[in-house]
Amino acid sequence: MTDDYTSSYPGDQSGAGTYGGTDGDQLGAVTFSTTDAGQRTTGTTGTAGTTGTTGTTGSGSTADTAKEQAANLKDQAAGAGGHLLDEAKGEAAAVTDEARRQISDLWSQTRTELSDQVGTQQNRLAGGLTSFATQLSQMADAPAERNLATDVVREVGDRADALGRWLQDHGPDEVLDEVR
Repeated sequence: MTDDYTSSYPGDQSGAGTYGGTDGDQLGAVTFSTTDAGQRTTGTTGTAGTTGTTGTTGSGSTADTAKEQAANLKDQAAGAGGHLLDEAKGEAAAVTDEARRQISDLWSQTRTELSDQVGTQQNRLAGGLTSFATQLSQMADAPAERNLATDVVREVGDRADALGRWLQDHGPDEVLDEVR
């Protein structure tokens, strides 16, 4: 945009002044002057050039800052991920150890209960065999005559009694070893 010519000194008799823009864009300055003969002359002093912005002040540093922050964030994420992985490994090891301990306790408890139940049943079996053997012996002794049947009953009774006593004297593990 251009302005009308105004002299810097309104009462200046020489008529000297400058004509140019004042809105920040200096396109060039035109100088007017008056000679001794009263003639007016014009000349151009040249172009000052455009002033514009000075490039990307800070955009290069913003990109560098962004890269630096991204690298820091990546390092922090890697560190946090490594820490999380270490914690997960530790927790998994703790869970595994706890599971092993509980399985061991469960196995021990199951084995103890099973052994107690087997022992109880073994004692009942031994008592039943002894009672059965006593009844067979009484049957074999009752008749007045002896024959092959009474001898077989007596032998079965004696063996049942021996088995019953052996079961009473030995634990379930020994019975299992003997059966194997």
